[in-house]
Amino acid sequence: MTLRSWSLRFGFVLLILLTAVLSRPFDPDLGLPLFYQFRGAVDAPEQAIIVGLDKTGVDWLAFNADRLDQNAPDLAQCMGPENWPQLARSSNVEELPRAFLGCLIQLISNRGPGAIVTDIHFYGATDPENDRILEQAIAAAGNVILLEKVQANVPNGSALREKPAARFAQHAQAGFFVVEWRSGDTYRYVERQQDFPALPSIPRLTAQTMGVTPPPIEGLGQSFKNLWLYGPAGSVRTVPFIDFVTGDFAESLDGKVVFVGASNPKGVARRDDFETAWSSSRGGDIPGVELGATAFLNIMNGQSLVRLPFGLDVLVIVLAGLVQLAVAFSFSGFRGIVAVVALTIGYVALATGLFTLNGVWLPLTAVLFVFLPVGILISIIRGYLDTSAMLYRFLPKRIASALVREHARERTEALVTDATVMIIDLVGSTRLAGQLGEGEFNRQMTKFFNILNESVEAHSGMVLKYTGDGALALFDTSSSRMTHADRALDAAASIGQRLKVVSTGDTPLSVRIGVSSGRVAVGEIGADSRSSIDVLGNPANIAARLEELGREVSGAKYATILASEYTIELSDRWQRRSLSIGAKEIRGRDNALFGDRPVKPLWRIVWVVSYAALTA
Repeated sequence: MTLRSWSLRFGFVLLILLTAVLSRPFDPDLGLPLFYQFRGAVDAPEQAIIVGLDKTGVDWLAFNADRLDQNAPDLAQCMGPENWPQLARSSNVEELPRAFLGCLIQLISNRGPGAIVTDIHFYGATDPENDRILEQAIAAAGNVILLEKVQANVPNGSALREKPAARFAQHAQAGFFVVEWRSGDTYRYVERQQDFPALPSIPRLTAQTMGVTPPPIEGLGQSFKNLWLYGPAGSVRTVPFIDFVTGDFAESLDGKVVFVGASNPKGVARRDDFETAWSSSRGGDIPGVELGATAFLNIMNGQSLVRLPFGLDVLVIVLAGLVQLAVAFSFSGFRGIVAVVALTIGYVALATGLFTLNGVWLPLTAVLFVFLPVGILISIIRGYLDTSAMLYRFLPKRIASALVREHARERTEALVTDATVMIIDLVGSTRLAGQLGEGEFNRQMTKFFNILNESVEAHSGMVLKYTGDGALALFDTSSSRMTHADRALDAAASIGQRLKVVSTGDTPLSVRIGVSSGRVAVGEIGADSRSSIDVLGNPANIAARLEELGREVSGAKYATILASEYTIELSDRWQRRSLSIGAKEIRGRDNALFGDRPVKPLWRIVWVVSYAALTA
């Protein structure tokens, strides 16, 4: 294996490795949504229910603030008439008075939930009456979990922690819930804040309150946990808070955790909803309170989204890329495309199965969006190259190159041009086949055809076709190297010289060559739907007759070369090196004209300088 081959392989592997590293950060935004789509939405467990604070409920409260005793008697009694006007001044969730939120906690507590989690910040003080009602509700419920505000440290600063007001915190537990903020989809939350390691996250704290011990947090410092989403927004059961206010919700909440928070981004001044893998289909962004409930349900039911560690993730991408692109290089054209697509489908099916059954998140972005299109492109290029290589085997390079470049789907017209045609025939091929046997005869014929093709192409000619034990070659005006007649005669003499070199034993290889010049049509010859590359015209026919005429003259040992007078007149050099055999009758060509000259004088051509070599 050459150094260049090793360099190409190393560069190929390095490119795949680089793709693996660079594509991994895009998996949460490109790969994960596809896995969720393949899996589909699933039913969320029923241990949690969300009481959604929304704009519709706030508007209802504002409209009915002066007649709460009629439409919401329990709320009216809890708040007291002196606090009803505050509801009329509320236009969004954040403006709801604490007295109302305390009463809502009381109404929820009456249904017997296992815990009440508030996705609302209660820090500082408002007015004594509002804070009193909220404090009494929290104390009476006895199972409220409050949200503690935590902000990660900033450059040249420290982390910030804002605890709930002491009068509320003394009657409740507190935890934090922060999803990872990033420019793309949200897929995980902070499980442990490195600046406050003793502060529990709300999902863990809530699970512990319900008697479930969460798995230990691995490692030290900041820790994240992936969210196993059940579906788009609303997948965790959400009940509008107004249903508790009006008494329309009458179910028991025994054994369930109630999460209270803004469920509609239009209802809050500061948005508390997040883009996730489900945001672009069948729903909008998921509210923060629902993400908190989802995280709690994940812990309660042992559900998790497990992403491979960085090194293992990259290794899977590299192996998938190597296999996928190796298949692309192994097959070409349509077969290659089918193989690459089938392999990709197999990988996606396996990855989706692991994702659905075990929550294992395998890399998908590089496989689908890099290796698949690159593999298809490689298969197409390989098919193009293989087709080109096949054309180069069956056609002259010049014609094959033109066909590859032009991609003509329909037959093209033959080109009419001045040229010299050469007909070559091996002498005694039948006898040689009997002497050598099939295998050895095939090897000798391959060697013979190699000599013909190399000699013709060395003199800027084209072997248009092989004719059993001979060939038809053309020398046209496309080359600036001497005239087409000069090049054809030089090629004929070269064939004789090379046959002398390779001939061994008592049966030397010998040829008869007919050479004729004039105007011909060369190109696609045949039917519209099936054609081949050939040449038509008097020169081709005359060259064939000259080759036949070679049987009647005493030929040289390795090459008997006959050319028309017109061909010799086109070459000053060969006029001095040729030997006339006089006028001969050409079968089927009585008084035929070649160009503007009668076709009668014929010549036996021998390269005088190499005469001894050709006849020895």
